[in-house]
Amino acid sequence: MKFDAILFDMDGVIVDTEHLHSKAELATCAANNLSVPLSEWDHFRGKTTRTIFEYIVSNYSKRPLDVEYLINHKTENYLALASKEAVLIPGSVEFLKWMRPRVSRAALATSSKRVIQELMFDMFGLGQYFDSVITGDDVKNGKPDPEPYLKAAKSVGVPIGRCAVIEDSDSGITSAKNAGAYPIGITTSYDSKRLLNAGARKTFATFKEISDFLESGGFL
Repeated sequence: MKFDAILFDMDGVIVDTEHLHSKAELATCAANNLSVPLSEWDHFRGKTTRTIFEYIVSNYSKRPLDVEYLINHKTENYLALASKEAVLIPGSVEFLKWMRPRVSRAALATSSKRVIQELMFDMFGLGQYFDSVITGDDVKNGKPDPEPYLKAAKSVGVPIGRCAVIEDSDSGITSAKNAGAYPIGITTSYDSKRLLNAGARKTFATFKEISDFLESGGFL
């Protein structure tokens, strides 16, 4: 099989920011008197902010709370943190540079809001590597629903079955698998067993391992 496109998640795959999302969400909960067990964040990675706060309000709020307000509060917290603390996942940009001459199309499918995606692209000059971007603002159903990756594949004009997806979360892997793509897990957030159980075809610890796999297997 040869892939005509590679689709990427952003947080935890290209930029090392998953902990900043959690920090911003926890700060928002604290500011609004929401007592949520830390264990819940083990299941939140890869999901949209709306999905997270709809769940939190439904399960932990003792009074009516506006989800839109919580989303905006978290976004402001995150932007302030990320503008100072966000860094790249080691090897991610090197992989993007390696990939572009070898694959015809590349797209991003992130659960983050577009304002967050734009900040990351501005900070690290990522726009040059992608033909299309799908954010959490662009989908009705976020990961683990297949909609984000189906939209990403459509946006670059490549059948989903000809797309590889690089993901760090079980919800993202499930989204890619159910869309019909070839899910590749990178173990920056969760271990190999968890990603394989979610449907990853292969898992790797580094981008160098991924490029070696794709090149040696004749996938590009």
